[in-house]
Formats: sequence, structure tokens, C-alpha cells
Amino acid sequence: HKNVQLEAQLRSAFILPDLDKHQSAVELQELENKADEMVQKIKQARERQVRREREEAETEKQCKICYTNDTSHALLPCGHFCVCEECLSHLRQCPICNGDID
Repeated sequence: HKNVQLEAQLRSAFILPDLDKHQSAVELQELENKADEMVQKIKQARERQVRREREEAETEKQCKICYTNDTSHALLPCGHFCVCEECLSHLRQCPICNGDID
């Protein structure tokens, strides 16, 4: 049943337009193995993308000065939400726009 589904998918995608019923079981197995490899590569690429997006989201939450603590304060007057309480006391300019802070 799996080979029939794979064959239908490959035909519909025009990946193997000459695939026919006369191909040997070995050829079909090779095609299935290649398809499985492609699916595995796609899964791995998706996992890498998800990891990258998670890391970027974590970086967005981190203080732009120490990159240790989570962001907890917005700066005035620019409004950038980018520093933790510890780093706020040492700042004179916004690390995002370099504007003076109050």
C-alpha cells in the first residue's frame, strides 16, 4: 500500500513521469529509499529552522547589554524595551538607537 501511495505522489508531482507498472520491485524500493531520504532531509531542515527561530526569540527577550538577564525595562523617550534592571542604571544611551535616555 505504501508503494502505491508513493507512486501516486511521484506521478502527481511529475518527479518520475515515466514510472510504470513494469518497473521492478528493486527499482521501486530504491525510489522509496530516495523519497524517504528526501523526507528525512526536509524534516532535519525544518528542525534546524525551528531551533534557529527559538534561539532568535530567546535573543529578543535578552537584555541587549549583558545578554544574561531577560529584558525588563523600556527606555524613555525612545520606548525601546531592551534592557534589564541591572544594566539600566549604567546606561546613558539606548543600545538600539543610541538616543539619550531620561
